[in-house]
Amino acid sequence: MRGETFRTAILVTCAAAAVAAVAVAGEPQTAKVYKGGNGERVTVVRRAGGSTEALVKVEGTDTRLDGRIFKVEISRWGDKEDWFTYELGGTRYALITLRGGSHAIYPGEGKDSISIRYDEKASAEAKPDAIAEEYRASKAKDGGGK
Repeated sequence: MRGETFRTAILVTCAAAAVAAVAVAGEPQTAKVYKGGNGERVTVVRRAGGSTEALVKVEGTDTRLDGRIFKVEISRWGDKEDWFTYELGGTRYALITLRGGSHAIYPGEGKDSISIRYDEKASAEAKPDAIAEEYRASKAKDGGGK
């Protein structure tokens, strides 16, 4: 019985170490905060290694997006256009675009796009690890889906 307990303990320890190694490798590196003229705030947390994925937290749009964190795919179209898209219910939506140096968020619900600008001070104060943890907690709570 002791040998079985010992083997189980070793397996659990190895599994935990493997999970920790994967978590560290995918940890966020930077956060950029963009603000709109009416209190909108968008925080983009880019992942390590030049990943085309990011986490985006939306606040202040007075839509169902507020307070949510989306895992987005970043696509480059040409030299001056980036699209941050997410999938919901099997449909892909544009959340943020960067076109010719201008950023916009698309809140949906019949609202027009909202112009947002990079905020250097808010970006320096942002806590990417906290947003990543909040995202992980929300996914664990709802069963781990996208």
